[in-house]
Amino acid sequence: MIDPTRPNRNIYLLYPKMLDNLILALDHVEQEGIKAYVFEAVRFHERQAWLYGQGRTRPGRVVTRAKPGYGWHEYGLAVDIVFDASPRDGIQWSWDGDYVGKKEGDYKRLGEIMRSHGFEQLMKRGRYYDLPHFQWTYGLSIHEAFLIYQKYGIFGVWQEITNRSNR
Repeated sequence: MIDPTRPNRNIYLLYPKMLDNLILALDHVEQEGIKAYVFEAVRFHERQAWLYGQGRTRPGRVVTRAKPGYGWHEYGLAVDIVFDASPRDGIQWSWDGDYVGKKEGDYKRLGEIMRSHGFEQLMKRGRYYDLPHFQWTYGLSIHEAFLIYQKYGIFGVWQEITNRSNR
């Protein structure tokens, strides 16, 4: 049973080529002395729906603009990488916007490393935003991924990404 309130950190459910590059990138990050962790990998539909409801149908601030079916995590093509914000056991990432601002230099370097390993970051008006989020899309639009998934499932989406990456 899927608990939509808990992030899935199992990187082995990601698109295989992305996983290979993620492992290389995280090794590169570690070699630079940056302590970063996978906070969330594949996000199942139930979790995406739960997160989308926050700030809309449930109390709290909005944490995603992606409706269910329209998030790259749902296709095993995105990962959130964060810095631990607490000495408590486990990854205690802070959702406080100011925390990300305080770590902006670390996120900048993390982004440079991740992009050097083929990952994309979200950009608006020439500035990266959602700094922990990294995706692997090869120009596939989220709407295209949604339509392919409806017809062929996740392996159809992965095949399209493979085709695009081999061009």
